[in-house]
Amino acid sequence: MLKPRDALLEWSLVAALRWLASGLLVLSTTACGEPSVVSACSSSAECAQKECVAEMCIGRSTKPWGTIPNRALPEFQPDHLAALAGHRVFFGHQSVGGNILDGFRDLGRTLNVDIKLVELASAEDLAAPGFAHALNGKNEDPRSKIDAFARTIESGVGERAEAAFFKFCYVDFNADTRVDELFAHYQATMARLEAAYPKTRFVHVTVPLTVTQSGVKGSLKRLLGGNVWGESENFVRERFNDELRRTYGGKQPLFDLAVVEATTQTGELSSFEREGQQVLRLVDSYAYDGQHLNEPGRKYVAARLTSFLATLLRT
Repeated sequence: MLKPRDALLEWSLVAALRWLASGLLVLSTTACGEPSVVSACSSSAECAQKECVAEMCIGRSTKPWGTIPNRALPEFQPDHLAALAGHRVFFGHQSVGGNILDGFRDLGRTLNVDIKLVELASAEDLAAPGFAHALNGKNEDPRSKIDAFARTIESGVGERAEAAFFKFCYVDFNADTRVDELFAHYQATMARLEAAYPKTRFVHVTVPLTVTQSGVKGSLKRLLGGNVWGESENFVRERFNDELRRTYGGKQPLFDLAVVEATTQTGELSSFEREGQQVLRLVDSYAYDGQHLNEPGRKYVAARLTSFLATLLRT
């Protein structure tokens, strides 16, 4: 049993640590521990055993960034964007999707390719080749995004689009998300759409991630038994992502946005450990606020998605 003086000292130490942690956490809820993107390139030959993706030297991850049945994932090639521009694609999204669209614009300017990005008003916008997009559902309500995508496809888009997909947002998932129920609704809805529109290639997309607290702030929260910012949410996102991978990986088109966002320039996966599992997190240097993609991040994601879709739609 602690003597009164020792108990007072222990209480004072814990109180001081809590005060220090709270003060540091007020300053910032995110951390940027990754170095900034500096390895520029114009071809894979400059990258020495790496791949040149959107002017970035990227190491090849041991975890695939997607699957396309009967086709291998390609290295990024500049002509992929021109090939994609010749197809009719629909993309439902919210804010991170807007970042990705900006990445397509960046790539178009860099490669001098005119890819037609059209905000969808009606199915008629897909009468000609182009990349049609629309805001999809309501943030923090992932079920609404599944239902909104279905309504859009059933409005006539499913009769015209060669490929169609939507993405959830990081903000749609938290510790209270009922992953099993949500995935069951997603799976049933997608199966219905696939049966009704067999000529459209539906792409499954994993949930985007955020960074997590690191450095002194993260260490102090772990020491004090607190919840480290971003960890519990990314853990839930990855639970849903793992359901997508188990159900569709290798069987249907699956673009693993989470793996893309977590792959560092050296090809390693940025992650943390929780409940005995390695959980993916967004690479700090790909985001401007720990959540949304900055210019290098959005170009990198758009380039990966370009190669994925161009390969998927190749006859």
